[in-house]
Amino acid sequence: MPDRSKDRQDATALSGLRVVEFGHYLAGPLAGVFLADQGADVIVVQPPGGSGTDPATSAILQRGKSVRVIDLRDVDAAARVRVLVEAADVVIENFRPGVMDRLGFGYAQVVATNPGVIYLSLPGFSRHDERSSMPGWEGAISAACGFYSDLSLPAFRRLPAQEWEQRLTESGVPAAMQRTTAEWVEHALALGNGIVRRAGDHVEPGPQVDVTAAGLTDPETATGTWPHARTFDPIATGARPATGWLDGITVLDLSNVIAGPSCARTLAELGADVVQIVPTVPKMGPRQTLHFGLEVNPGKRSIAVDLATEGGQGVLRDLIARADVLAHNCLPHQARRLGFDPDSAHRVDRRVITVAMTAHGGPDQAASDLLPGYDPTLQAATGIMTRYGGERTPALHGLASCIDYFTGYSGAFAAILGLVARSRSGYDISARTSLARMATWIQLPFLNGDGTEPSGLDASGTDPADQIYKARDGWLFLSAGDRSTRTPGVGVPADLPARIARYTVAEAVRYALEQDWAAHPIVTGRMMRRAAPAARNPAPAKPEAAPESSEGPSGRVEFVDHPSGLRYWVPVASWVRSDFTPRRSLSPAPFPGQHTAEILAELGRTPQDIAQLHSAAIVADRWATGGLYLPR
Repeated sequence: MPDRSKDRQDATALSGLRVVEFGHYLAGPLAGVFLADQGADVIVVQPPGGSGTDPATSAILQRGKSVRVIDLRDVDAAARVRVLVEAADVVIENFRPGVMDRLGFGYAQVVATNPGVIYLSLPGFSRHDERSSMPGWEGAISAACGFYSDLSLPAFRRLPAQEWEQRLTESGVPAAMQRTTAEWVEHALALGNGIVRRAGDHVEPGPQVDVTAAGLTDPETATGTWPHARTFDPIATGARPATGWLDGITVLDLSNVIAGPSCARTLAELGADVVQIVPTVPKMGPRQTLHFGLEVNPGKRSIAVDLATEGGQGVLRDLIARADVLAHNCLPHQARRLGFDPDSAHRVDRRVITVAMTAHGGPDQAASDLLPGYDPTLQAATGIMTRYGGERTPALHGLASCIDYFTGYSGAFAAILGLVARSRSGYDISARTSLARMATWIQLPFLNGDGTEPSGLDASGTDPADQIYKARDGWLFLSAGDRSTRTPGVGVPADLPARIARYTVAEAVRYALEQDWAAHPIVTGRMMRRAAPAARNPAPAKPEAAPESSEGPSGRVEFVDHPSGLRYWVPVASWVRSDFTPRRSLSPAPFPGQHTAEILAELGRTPQDIAQLHSAAIVADRWATGGLYLPR
């Protein structure tokens, strides 16, 4: 069989995409650099005061972009920016709602002259939220979302931690010694695989994802200047479709636990038909497969297939032949053995896009994909545990921290990049991302730190003007702004801690907002559950739920009644709100194998064929009997 990998090349799928970025600090510039890394032509409109980050972080966030320092209050300068905006495909901003309107570049103002533009707004709180006027500093968001509640082996002393790490990983057991972030960015694994790169006097994360393809045609573009002809057709104006952005796209989800399943769930939220492929009997415990699945598997259909059998391989090949994207988080040899590595998948259909989410894979060497790992081991390896618990007492920052979810979202981004590459005649498309890459990006402000950042479970903040406070009747987070955006001590009273101690939480928050600071009561999971609305009826078994309104406050949770009788609460998926397509209400997580017969029928299998597959234990339609989802 010919080796097709040598025909593939790095795919800059977004080459020719015109982006104007008005972002500051982290959120907007992060979105911009992720697009620039994939070939987009990003022009940054930066205010004279700077981006709000330290020089090293600014250099990372501005890589591959054209930066223009412009005061939008200057009429002539604003007119020059308006010419760029009128020709842009994407506009990014992460200011408070209303700020861009006052500057003349709000959504309604931009689409009036560029109706096909994609306008990406990333405020701290939605414009529908009563907190929308408050500065969206990360500490205030964390307080609002429950991040400041409790997040949370003998015999190993015989050998050094590094030796245990090596012995266990070589035996296929995920393990990592505790490192600081400074140690991680100098580690051979990080540097040797392109997860971290040296760039002059600082280090920077490598690309979030990498995509390779054969047959890709790239347009000719000049950095910082835009051709008259558009590379990407603008969104058609007029009637708004009732379908999602990925309507008509089929995704095979061959992943488990959190990172991979959250990738597929994100694609389902965008309208894709997601088919979850699970084994006929569970290979992991109910916590990893079913309990986590309540949150990461909604909106999917499920088929249970034994891929270790020839009959199961036949079903898999039929599924691949009908799919657009195949996503997994297996090690390469596991994917190859089970028939869904890139070469195997592309032998079935060269148009299918494979997305691999591994633990340690970097953009420069695929060999690191062979190392096993989970979110907690990457927390240890990259410095997150020592940041959270302190160097002397590293602590787990949640069993499934932001690494897993960030990797899942990056996998969804990689799948969309693959679809763009395919629209440009690409085939044999393969995309990769990893937990290690995302653990590095998450720590972006600290990669080149000066060592003054507080850490440990007793740390309350960076300084008195940016920390957690105990008021008379509870706790709150208060921030007068990030240290990089204010002069320490200026405008902050010396008696602030004593003053807050005399206030109630409500009084302290009101005082802070009167100063145009950010402040929010510390919210716990119990408080969020108490505020959750009543359970909604489950959506249809086949996820074709009616669209939901995009309005409502940020950070809500809701109770859901599962068909099995379970009642649980989950975040309301309001993180993507578009005026172009409605937000989908996803069906509850399926029983493993719930849609086996339905999916096999779609593949052309007769009832007799399906019965034979069942009798041979090649397929199954449940893991448990009696209508149970979680075992008693």
